[in-house]
Order: sequence, then structure tokens, then C-alpha cells
Amino acid sequence: MGKELASTCPALSLSCALPPLCTPLASPLSESSEGGSIPVNSATRESAEKVVLEQFGFPLTGTETRRYTNHALSYDQAKRVPRWVLEHISKNKIVGDADRKHCKFKPDPGVPSAFSARNEDYVGSGWSRGHMAPAGNNKFSSKAMAETFYLSNIVPQDFDNNSGYWNRIEMYCRELTERFEDVWIVSGPLTLPHTSDGKKTVSYQLLPRERTPQPAWGPGFAV
Repeated sequence: MGKELASTCPALSLSCALPPLCTPLASPLSESSEGGSIPVNSATRESAEKVVLEQFGFPLTGTETRRYTNHALSYDQAKRVPRWVLEHISKNKIVGDADRKHCKFKPDPGVPSAFSARNEDYVGSGWSRGHMAPAGNNKFSSKAMAETFYLSNIVPQDFDNNSGYWNRIEMYCRELTERFEDVWIVSGPLTLPHTSDGKKTVSYQLLPRERTPQPAWGPGFAV
């Protein structure tokens, strides 16, 4: 049961093909000059487009699924929090020698620093660093537990909610392993709208240094 999630969840191993760097133009274009229109060879235009595309390229990061030892997630680079986190737990995974006292919150080494949350963002913010995939679900592996402390797996949470309601939800999920051999959990931030003048809007403040969004929401989950 300690195999990496990538090997136990084939649904997350789907690949998609990027479009070609350059699509042939349907017909030659022409450009104007003082002497009139000058036909532009489609191959020339195509070559110029290819140079630009090869220089700047297609976005390669930010939307892909990130896989770890016992969880996977989609990371929101703009808000610096996960969109969703998927994890698998069982009786074997919630027991073991892994201890969170040996773990530290840290930026995810797989996330470019420009898009990563930092521990300093939470200092003096009034919000706690709330796990989506909990450390307690990964006692079978020190590596798996340490990876839950990557800030890509963390959202700002109210201290009372983090240690209260959310903690009880985590314990409930672990209790489900007594009834089911495999338990799959999907969690993530839940954005709630505010109603004003009959209109619903979503807004949030930012944590210090205007980097990580302060939640106008709480975590949500599905089992």
C-alpha cells in the first residue's frame, strides 16, 4: 500500500497532446506598402511565427497534475494554493513510525519560486497553515508525511477551524478505514460568494506582502 500514488491511480496518468508549434496558414497573406500590396509567402510567415513560438513557447507549468508519494494535486500559481488535493488512505497508511516533529513547512521544490507561497506570508497574518492532505494520514512513510508539509498542499485557515472542525473531519476520514479497505479523499479551498445589493461577488484580502490570498472561504472535501 506504500506505492507511489502515480502507480495506484491510473486516472491521474492521462496525458494530453499539445497543439503543433505552428499551424499552416490557409492562404497567403499580403501586406501593404507605398507601392501597393506585396504578397507574403505563407512559408515566410510560418517561419516568423515559428521563431516567436519557439522563443516564448507554450505554458508548460501550472496546470499539470503534481504527483507525490501518497497524494496528487493541481496547483493554482496565481493564488499560490492548491485547487484540489487527492489522497488515498488505508489501515496500513495511517499507522507507522513517521513523526511530524521531524517535518517542516517549506516551499514545494517543484513549484517555481515566483509562484510559491512562503512561510513568511503567514507570519503575523492571523491565519494558520492548514493541510489539505493531512500529515496524520501518512504515518507509513516519512517521505510521504514530509511532502504534506510542502506549501503547495497548504491553504490559509482560521486557527480554530484548523484545530477544530477540520481536525475532526480528518479523524473521521481515518475512521472510515475501519469500514472500507480503500478511502480516496479530495479536498480543496471552497470560495464562497458574498451577497450585496442582490449581487453575488467573491473577494478576499491578501496575506502579508500581497502574495498569498487570505481566504474568504473554508476548505471543502469529498470522500
